[in-house]
Parts: sequence; C-alpha cells; structure tokens
Amino acid sequence: MTVQAPEGTSSHEAETSFTGPADLQPLVQSLQSVLKQIDDEYERERDHLMRTLPEASVKNRDLAMLKACHLTPRENYVRELAALQSNRQSQWSSHAAPETPLIRAKSEQ
Repeated sequence: MTVQAPEGTSSHEAETSFTGPADLQPLVQSLQSVLKQIDDEYERERDHLMRTLPEASVKNRDLAMLKACHLTPRENYVRELAALQSNRQSQWSSHAAPETPLIRAKSEQ
C-alpha cells in the first residue's frame, strides 16, 4: 500500500531516500519505524478480516473502513519524511536546521 507524499515525492522515496545530515538520521529512522509498525498492523488486521468475515458486502465495507483508518495516521508520517527531505534539499547549502511540522510542534511545547 502506498500513499502519495506531497510535492511529487512518492511515499517509498520519502521513506527510504533520505540522505541528509547525520544528526537527523535517528529522526528519519524513527519515522520509518513507525510507518513500518502502522503498515504491519494494517496487514495483520486486513488478513484477519479477510479470513473471518464470510459475507462479501460486510467484508468490503470493513476493509474500506480499515484502509481509511490506516491511511490517515500514515499520511502524517509520510508528510513528515517528505518535509525532512524537502528541507534537506532547500537548506543544505545554508546549513540551517530543518524545520518540519513535528519538529516545530515539539519546539513550541
């Protein structure tokens, strides 16, 4: 399952192609880990529904609901990774610290 990341970056690119500063690597790895957990949980729940729901109409409805519930939190993490990648490209030459929605929210607390 893929989610389109902003600005033409695919979710796979956002998840795997970060080549920014080493100090951001733990954040990127953490975001990637959360995405994997979200995807793994979705696959387990999807497989369970596929095996246990006998009626096709109920199964289709429940699978659609599960997919919608899966995409919402996943999109936030993909967006965060894409923002890190975008900031890396635009701020690399200035050596400014990148700011993403997650980093901005943490600094405001």
